[in-house]
Amino acid sequence: MEGSLGRRSASSPYGSYRRPPSRGRYSTGTGRRSHRSASTPPRQKTPCCTRSRARCALIVLLIFVALGLAGVLVWNFTYQPLVVDFDGLVHYDGASQSFILRNLSKSEVLRGTLGADLGPEPYTCSTGQACFQWPDRASLVLRHRVMEEEGVHCTNVTWQALSAEEDDWRPVDCFMVDSSHWYGGPEMYQQRWPINNGSGVMQPYVTNDFRLRDFPPDTPVENFTAYGNVADRFFFSSKGVAIVVDDVTPLHVSINQSGDGKLCFMANYTSEYPNPGGRRPVLQYTVCSGRNALDIHEHMYSRFYGRLNAVPDTRMLESPVWSTLARYGPNISETNVGEFAFQIFDYNLTGSNLLIDDSWEGRYGDLTFNRTAFEFPDPSNLIGYLHQKGLEVSLWVTPFINTDSAAFRESVEKGYLVRTDPNNPNLDTPVPALVRWWRGVAGLLDVTNPDARRWYLSRLHFLRENLTVDSFNFDAGEARYFPDIPYYTHEPLVNPNVYSSKWVEMVSSLGVQTAVRTGYNTQSFAVYLRMMEKRSSWGGDNGLRTVIPTMLLFGVLGYPYVLPAPIGGSEFPDKELYIRWMELVAFFPSMHFSISPWQFDYDTVEIAQKFVAIHEDEVTPLVLQISRSPVIGPTADRYAPIVRPLWWHYPNDIMAQTIDDEFLIGGIMLVAPVMEQGARARTVYFPGGGEWRDERDGATYAGGETRNIPVALDEVAYFTRV
Repeated sequence: MEGSLGRRSASSPYGSYRRPPSRGRYSTGTGRRSHRSASTPPRQKTPCCTRSRARCALIVLLIFVALGLAGVLVWNFTYQPLVVDFDGLVHYDGASQSFILRNLSKSEVLRGTLGADLGPEPYTCSTGQACFQWPDRASLVLRHRVMEEEGVHCTNVTWQALSAEEDDWRPVDCFMVDSSHWYGGPEMYQQRWPINNGSGVMQPYVTNDFRLRDFPPDTPVENFTAYGNVADRFFFSSKGVAIVVDDVTPLHVSINQSGDGKLCFMANYTSEYPNPGGRRPVLQYTVCSGRNALDIHEHMYSRFYGRLNAVPDTRMLESPVWSTLARYGPNISETNVGEFAFQIFDYNLTGSNLLIDDSWEGRYGDLTFNRTAFEFPDPSNLIGYLHQKGLEVSLWVTPFINTDSAAFRESVEKGYLVRTDPNNPNLDTPVPALVRWWRGVAGLLDVTNPDARRWYLSRLHFLRENLTVDSFNFDAGEARYFPDIPYYTHEPLVNPNVYSSKWVEMVSSLGVQTAVRTGYNTQSFAVYLRMMEKRSSWGGDNGLRTVIPTMLLFGVLGYPYVLPAPIGGSEFPDKELYIRWMELVAFFPSMHFSISPWQFDYDTVEIAQKFVAIHEDEVTPLVLQISRSPVIGPTADRYAPIVRPLWWHYPNDIMAQTIDDEFLIGGIMLVAPVMEQGARARTVYFPGGGEWRDERDGATYAGGETRNIPVALDEVAYFTRV
């Protein structure tokens, strides 16, 4: 026992030693006091505790302190739920997921929750950033920046799902919007201004068509819950908050769903968002705070959106556009188009452009006139006649190429269509992914393919050169019309809305008379954005009541040149509705007729003559003045729409923030049309300071007051700043 416990091995570098005896005690088992012989030299090396118990205790204490500090650091930087606070401006609690945003004056302007159903409390990432991680579920990174000189600060929010694909958790962030007024977002069937006065269910945020049609027959189906043809990812509020969502996000949005007072963003790969690589969803956006709605709009627009590269053709601003669709439907021919043009001038009206709408083609996609004896036997003669009348000619065109057309066979052979899986070993050539639209079954032009673009444009140039067609009005182009099956494009589309962008980019090359009906990040192209067809009704279900909110929406999103929906809607309206609609549109940049005034009576014709003259003599000069100002165009130092909400010049005017039936042209003219059936007077709010002069009778009204103003059936209340 003594050898095993009291001796080192002979090979030890310290030599052999015995266990030191206990001081002042007898060794166990001998009964004698331990002592060392006088001839034995004292041992030089002794353990620290033998020499200094205090030193040993200090070392032990230091070890425990170091371990404790390390534990605290590990807890703080690895496991403790993080509360982030950026200088009192942004506050986020990782445990509760609560989010608070304040402006630079430290006033709260937004509250919400980032994330939901995340499970156990998070720990912080080892990235040196404000970063959270929920194990096997998600990570969240927040980056903050202050721009003192602009009065703005911004936070970039990035969610990355980490869960397995079979886990149905998806990033969802929701903000309370019931304490402020919100603008921007999508075109909607029940368009409201502000947008949180309406409601939108959670759905894929893709360019859509809320006036679907059955096939067959061609019967409109109102899809009133769908978002519409314009779907920019830009939202902002009266409190100076703005949110822009990145392209990489497979975005779904709800707006005040079922009156919940929330604006919610979700990232999720559904059938609308292609995901062949099996990526996990990312929700990424920037939320900023500024002084007010106007300042934050200017900041975000200059940061995220392009300047208009030119001014579209001004003829369509100066005189009305006439189209055949509501008047004739698909039953158009060379005879009735010629008669239509004759009647315009016979009733002493004017026009800039006549749009030959749906059904001029023999087969959809061939881009050739139906030359049967009863349709268009001599289109060159017709177009020549229209030119003699002073009308330029526009043709209605889509990206659909029907399966019964000659162009379909050619485009399939050359690979110009959106297609099914190109790597399918059972197929010799890629098969087009067919789509269903309101005129049949078709292939969809692949606008990401440069060869397909050149082929398509060359056929339109042929119409220009050989038939002297002046311009084209492009229908469809929305992401909604992608096939329901997995599809492939020449360039992969992570975001299907990019199809709308590339469609507009392609057709804009045809000149400044071009009109399109879809928009997604296409603010820089010099085209007219055509408002989706409206119902012939007074109400807010895509009727007259939605026309001003839609125009205001397009303006703040960056689309100042708008071709409104045809006057009176897409069906035959009652006379009063038609007149009030016409009076309203006279104060827009462009007027658009299809149902004709002479289809009612001569009184309606006289009112039409009056308001076409007001448009040409009073509104158009003002619109052209704005178009040449430094707020629109490639040299603009900032952006401002032509038709503006009342708060644009008075952003802190609380009354102006919610008015949806008045608007400004520039900052000069205030327009208050009658929007209620049977009304012969209306309440008018006069924004700001100073005075406003009634252009009908010269009466003046003080800014900041509300007055009841008489308005006869053949009048619009409109005012200019004194």
